[in-house]
Amino acid sequence: MLKKAFWVTLILCIIMPMSAYAVIGDECDFDKDGDVDGEDLAIFTEYYGKTCWYKDADGDGYSDGTNKWKVSKPEGYYPQNELIALSGDLDDNDPNIGAPVKIENGTIYYYSLLQDAYDAAADDDTIQVISVMFIEDLFIDRNISVTLQGGYSNDFTATTSTTTLLGDMTIDEGTLIIENFEIVP
Repeated sequence: MLKKAFWVTLILCIIMPMSAYAVIGDECDFDKDGDVDGEDLAIFTEYYGKTCWYKDADGDGYSDGTNKWKVSKPEGYYPQNELIALSGDLDDNDPNIGAPVKIENGTIYYYSLLQDAYDAAADDDTIQVISVMFIEDLFIDRNISVTLQGGYSNDFTATTSTTTLLGDMTIDEGTLIIENFEIVP
């Protein structure tokens, strides 16, 4: 029975977010127990025909990571393609508090990734970042000067610690001033 369900299971692996299963060879281990068996088929059956909806209660385009698999759209939930980020909203009840990275230059802009904030920054902008760990590489490759300030509290009102970048930072062009950051390559 598992072999007949293989192609349907493979299709579900493609449409489900990676955090929802593990891949073993060319099969999906939905219960992440290290083997593909009848339990995985039961999980597949539970999700088949449903959409993964992500909570965005305040409608700011950022989810707090909560999701539901449903046939119909639950209130306050959106499909992946209608959101800016699938996780990272610091307060899903306040549309003025979004993702963990912020640029404020007359208007407040929130970002989920450091690279996205850098790519959007203008010359002399300050990118403020809460005290969390980012797992990404950061490429500084534009002829601008930017300040990257880490260690902020969740509401960006105080510097409480440091921010960690677990990844490489490459500076090809421009100027980057870094404050309260720990970089772990």
